[in-house]
Amino acid sequence: MKILFITNYPSPYRVDFFNCWGNLPNVQLIVLFLENSREQKHRSKKWFHTDYTYFRPVFLHEKVTIRNHVIYKDIFHWLKEKYDGIIFGGYSEPTYMAAMEYLRIHHIPYGIEVDGGLINNDSLLKFIVKKHFLSSADFWFSSGKVASNYLIHYGADPDKIIVYPFSSMMKEDLKTALEFAYDCNSGEVKWRKNREECRKKAREVLNIKKPLMSLSIGQFIKRKGFDLLIDLIPKMNKSIDYYFIGGEADYKVDNFIKKNNLNNIHLLGFRTQEELSYYFRAADLFILPTRYDIWGLVINEAMAYGLPIVTTDLCGAGLELVEEGKNGILCHADDKFSLKSTLDKIMSMDLNHLGFESYRKIQNYTIENMALAHFDYFKSIGE
Repeated sequence: MKILFITNYPSPYRVDFFNCWGNLPNVQLIVLFLENSREQKHRSKKWFHTDYTYFRPVFLHEKVTIRNHVIYKDIFHWLKEKYDGIIFGGYSEPTYMAAMEYLRIHHIPYGIEVDGGLINNDSLLKFIVKKHFLSSADFWFSSGKVASNYLIHYGADPDKIIVYPFSSMMKEDLKTALEFAYDCNSGEVKWRKNREECRKKAREVLNIKKPLMSLSIGQFIKRKGFDLLIDLIPKMNKSIDYYFIGGEADYKVDNFIKKNNLNNIHLLGFRTQEELSYYFRAADLFILPTRYDIWGLVINEAMAYGLPIVTTDLCGAGLELVEEGKNGILCHADDKFSLKSTLDKIMSMDLNHLGFESYRKIQNYTIENMALAHFDYFKSIGE
């Protein structure tokens, strides 16, 4: 099974996925990257890793610029080889578009993989361009019903969509997230006891004293919506600590915190995955008030640590993974009043029960299962 996968850059969860897939029987996996980790200036160097043991990484480098659009022309060298499957990890990069046109002209089948997708009110021209490229594939990999609806909207054949469990976590990560291996069939009572012990230990390490802790993780940019949550905190219960991890806030946020004497807001910069694990374990609730996220892998991670979720109706992971009132609640995106109402509602619920439901639901979302979904598809068409 010789596979060519074309993607933008080596994010750590993608590298793990490629290693898992490449380590399956009779798989020869070649991955073309448009960029390397050094070019990702918005990411900490600590975020990346370079273990390419079970696949062949190729970093494209021969750039040509056409009307301000960069195309890596060395991709065409790789497209001339024979493969059992070719997959593009998206469709909007100029290099992807040029390569897809080449494959169409030469009647070579290929697929498109999307991690998520939210249908927008596109202009007619934008809709035509999207439909042209998204509908031209021969098969599609989708992260779930939301992404599948997105693909179908732009012309994908529903019968040729393969759904995979999108994740950034290995099975071992799920087992060790709460420092104890647990079979969800053993029931909720035992899980709650172990979860509380885990929370207590993490809070001692982090010196967290307040009865409740909310956690939010992501870059401090407008799209993530953290400003909406911070604006609400003066009106919220003062016995809750709000932790924001992943970036530096601007001076307006700092001034707002000082002006309102909000000593229960904690703004922290980048943390390693090991450091983050303590904050996940210490938390009672995870909040991602995003204005727009086609997925949001941090939702998967929070659920793996047994946290109830508050996010928005423009978060792909929320739409896919949050069951209303069962393991969390969705609010309207970019709507402060909806966010406030949602937070008031969830704070009156049994957070531990919601967290258990999150933990139970996320168990099948592993990188290993993600790799198997791809492997099984190509194995089935090769038989």
